[in-house]
Amino acid sequence: MAAAELHLLGQLSGASGFPLSSLFCKFSIESGSNFRVLQGAVEGQTQCDQPNEEEMAVWSHPIDVHYTLKGIDGWPRLKLEVWGVDSFGRNELVGYGVCMLQIGRAHV
Repeated sequence: MAAAELHLLGQLSGASGFPLSSLFCKFSIESGSNFRVLQGAVEGQTQCDQPNEEEMAVWSHPIDVHYTLKGIDGWPRLKLEVWGVDSFGRNELVGYGVCMLQIGRAHV
């Protein structure tokens, strides 16, 4: 019997509405013991974008992870940390969140 496979494809588009304008995102995809990564990065960081005032920070960072799985227990979830860079060049955590990844099309 062939093992089931899951391909997670998506993109971290960007962010807005944070107190600092220079923003980047650290992310990780966590899953249970039924999931084994075959290919792709399950953690990483976007570039830092410094948009003009009132514009969205644009990252367009791809997510492409390929799993093999034995069952659906421990379904992957995406953990996000949004960081800002202040006027002194210091990194400051400005937001965070976790979401379950779903089959189909979603914008995160």
